[in-house]
Amino acid sequence: GLEGLPLDVLDGIDVLWIVDSINDNVKLYKDILDKDIKIIITDHHKIPQSLIDSNIDIHLVSSANDYPNPDLTGSGVTWRLCNMIDYLALTDYSIELYDLCCAGIIGDMGSLASKENRYLCHEGLRNLRNPAIKKLIGSYFFDAQSVQFSVAPAVNSLVRTNNNEVAMRMFMTDDEDEIDELVNSAKEAKEEQNSMVEEIIDGLLKQGEAQSDKKCKVFWITEEYKNLSGLLGNRLLSLYSTPLLIVRENGDLITGSMRACGLKDFAMMVNETSLATCSGHELAAGFECKKELFERFLEVIEEKLSMIEFKTEIEADIEIEPSQVTDNLIRQLGALNRISGSGFKPITVLIRSNDYTVGFMSQGKHLKITDNETGMIFVKWNDGSYKDIPVDGEIVGVGTISSAYYGRTRYTQCVMNDYIVNTTK
Repeated sequence: GLEGLPLDVLDGIDVLWIVDSINDNVKLYKDILDKDIKIIITDHHKIPQSLIDSNIDIHLVSSANDYPNPDLTGSGVTWRLCNMIDYLALTDYSIELYDLCCAGIIGDMGSLASKENRYLCHEGLRNLRNPAIKKLIGSYFFDAQSVQFSVAPAVNSLVRTNNNEVAMRMFMTDDEDEIDELVNSAKEAKEEQNSMVEEIIDGLLKQGEAQSDKKCKVFWITEEYKNLSGLLGNRLLSLYSTPLLIVRENGDLITGSMRACGLKDFAMMVNETSLATCSGHELAAGFECKKELFERFLEVIEEKLSMIEFKTEIEADIEIEPSQVTDNLIRQLGALNRISGSGFKPITVLIRSNDYTVGFMSQGKHLKITDNETGMIFVKWNDGSYKDIPVDGEIVGVGTISSAYYGRTRYTQCVMNDYIVNTTK
């Protein structure tokens, strides 16, 4: 978007195309229009009423306003406009952009129950062209999971460490050497991001312990961690499974991120208080509240949530044994899971093992449990709890099955969403 952009960099520009970023700063748009620059905005959020009422000459395209597929994300809206330009100009350049459109839809958690989204992702997954995406997914098959675990985290880590331009260059260049350099920069950014998370996580967990009676937990961070608020929210949500806010003081405001589960639309619930606002998705959004209203807001939201019981349930579609995880079954389920994510969950399996060895990968960063009879492994990313798991129990893992190379050895594996250990009596 335009946040922090000095307007003199736009000198000599005829058309400014703003992607996936719209706000109600009418004056800023007017200042740009005064430079004789036309503005196009492609987005998937509601167009602010103040912008509509201003009647300024901006070309606004948003799937949230009178479009039959409100689940089309910013990248999808942008691709549709590219495709329309092709239609009018009798060209076909947008065909080369299907994979970027697809990665954006999946990475931005667009609903894959939407027929249009599924079609665009289907076309993207079978038309992999972008060399940066190829580099990021490596030897993995180009499917929804490789976007979720490889492409999206690389982009997010660059954005969170203020390296947006590196991300942009990475997807725009065709130079293999430059791509290698930029992908390495993305890996370094991810390490920096993870290091910052580890610096702050213990303090946040202590804040959580002090709010055991709260339905909506509030976690305070400082300015230096503001770009990590969404990531921290995701991690804390997996631990507490209740609505939460990751916020900081920002002048006269309290700002940050909201994350929630167990509700249909927590953002709407926040907005209906008229004391604070959430902008974004129903369960993941930016948060803003005036300082003097924040305590009252917390009282109101606690009252709204008081009748709701939050509980964690682990569900699976199929229960199988480790010996049944064959290449053929992996291929069959992989075909179903190829386009899966928000709104269209992958087929999950439940697998038990009574004879296993507990280990780790990446110097203790990831949990690895090996079924001793078959050699199949259970993997839980970013879970360093291997020291706490008893070796004389039963591991019950729920997740998706796949195959992968670790070193030169190929393994069948269950990538776990969650697991429990039943200890031997």
